[in-house]
Amino acid sequence: MIVITGARRSGTSLWMRLYKEAGHPIIGQAFPSHWASSIAEANPDGFFEAPLRHGIDARSNPDPITGEHYTPASTRGRVAKMFIPGLLRTDGAYVEKVVLTFRDWRRVWASTERLYALEACWHQMHGAVDEPRHWHSEHPSVPWPVAWWHEHTALLADARRRGLPVHRIDLLALQEGAPSCLARHFGAEAAASLAGLVTRTSSPSSERRLDAETEQILDHLLALLRRPADPGESDWRVLDAHRERLISRWGPYDPEAVDRG
Repeated sequence: MIVITGARRSGTSLWMRLYKEAGHPIIGQAFPSHWASSIAEANPDGFFEAPLRHGIDARSNPDPITGEHYTPASTRGRVAKMFIPGLLRTDGAYVEKVVLTFRDWRRVWASTERLYALEACWHQMHGAVDEPRHWHSEHPSVPWPVAWWHEHTALLADARRRGLPVHRIDLLALQEGAPSCLARHFGAEAAASLAGLVTRTSSPSSERRLDAETEQILDHLLALLRRPADPGESDWRVLDAHRERLISRWGPYDPEAVDRG
């Protein structure tokens, strides 16, 4: 399958919609569960998610909603969203291509907090007892931007180890140059009709700050993701050193061990 991946609030839903409108069969619903009433404000055009967002394992295959049993053959050519921890735990036999959409960690931080606030508000208004359980409840000392760093570096390392074909796309670059960016994925003719789906949002950056060293480490990774070339040996030495500094400052965070939420 074609896997759309990234951190939350990084453009994964937009890419799912683009592939859907381009005529590719997708796995997922625009608004699963109660999302149309609880968090649609964050993504009015839909999220296009299924249990596969957590990866392919015994809890998502067979699909607990549709009952479909996924095999590498049955998913070939189809498009599914998987957040980075889900992709890390998915057998490479399922993966034809990976589209990694990424975004400045400051905007991810602000947008993620807004999404979770919408969800928490809906649960409170409806007296829901099953309050949403997110990864940060198990990692209270790890800020979202630090988790952003760990997840992206884990994906880069996993792609390097397994030889996964990962196409990195900066959401800002897509918004500023949609036709040329989309043409590389869908061809010039399709890109012309799809470009109108890409809007330049005025999503704010978080006003919250981290310590200067942590922010420098996060910005270093952002620049690395924006670079066309894959990280080389010297880059990995720097990333390894940065990982140790982040763990020392904020504690451990293992993306592959992140539970669903």
